[in-house]
Amino acid sequence: MINISTEFTDYGYTFNRSLSSVIQLPYTKDEVLLGVNELVNGYNFNSSIDKLQSNLMYLYSVSKIAQPNLPKLYEGFIGRATYATQKTEVILKNLTPYSLAVTAHSNENLDEMPYFYVEDENNKTFTIAYDYYGINPSAENRRGDTIRIDLTKGEYGGDFLAVYATQQALSAYFQVNSYRWNDVYGGTNAWPVLELSTFAPGGLFFGGQSFNTFGSLLAESPAAVKYQQGTATELFKLWPNSDTRNIQYVSEDPIESKYFNYLTSLSVEEGTLSGYKSFFCVSPRHISFKC
Repeated sequence: MINISTEFTDYGYTFNRSLSSVIQLPYTKDEVLLGVNELVNGYNFNSSIDKLQSNLMYLYSVSKIAQPNLPKLYEGFIGRATYATQKTEVILKNLTPYSLAVTAHSNENLDEMPYFYVEDENNKTFTIAYDYYGINPSAENRRGDTIRIDLTKGEYGGDFLAVYATQQALSAYFQVNSYRWNDVYGGTNAWPVLELSTFAPGGLFFGGQSFNTFGSLLAESPAAVKYQQGTATELFKLWPNSDTRNIQYVSEDPIESKYFNYLTSLSVEEGTLSGYKSFFCVSPRHISFKC
């Protein structure tokens, strides 16, 4: 005997139909039927039966409508948004990606191949993956869009040229500069330096991890002159209709319930909600949450 509940769960459908939901079967008639002169075997016959069963379970999932009993009179509106407060800025010196790549190639070890990833102020991530004779960082270590720098090319041969290639690769997305330390600060240290920052507040370098955690992937003697992440603050805003002043709270501070008393209805101007990650609307008997 077929257990409808089990079958329904196995097909992954849920009872989430709303009044605005578009009902469309997963498989069309032509996808279900066996074609003219088509060779029929157990595989394609069972496949057609499975598609019919999937359509049936889908119809079962849209046979009910979610409860539309939403609050009509809200007592207040609280919105939560994330605001970046500073740029990501890093200054890394003594970089030796070419030397590390040569060693990794010699050892045939992907885990030793130099790479890093950085996120801009719009949360887009780029991975710089250094490649030496086909040896490049493992795919599981990369994030977002991968930019490969082939160190076997003559123009990228050597540590300084490899860092300069990094500057060229990221200059469209970040503020980037590269130079030898002693060219700017004097002394005898001629190892390459990479300066990188976001154009606006936000961003992360290497996922915000400590430089000590990954420094060895970029240099034999790694050093960070500056390592500042683009920090983000969780901010709550309240619009009490009896008081038109905007009150702002940072999530680290306790939010006292007294600030939310005496709210009588909800009035939100057009466009107010677009900057929020989530918001709560409160009525005498309901709390509605949207994210």
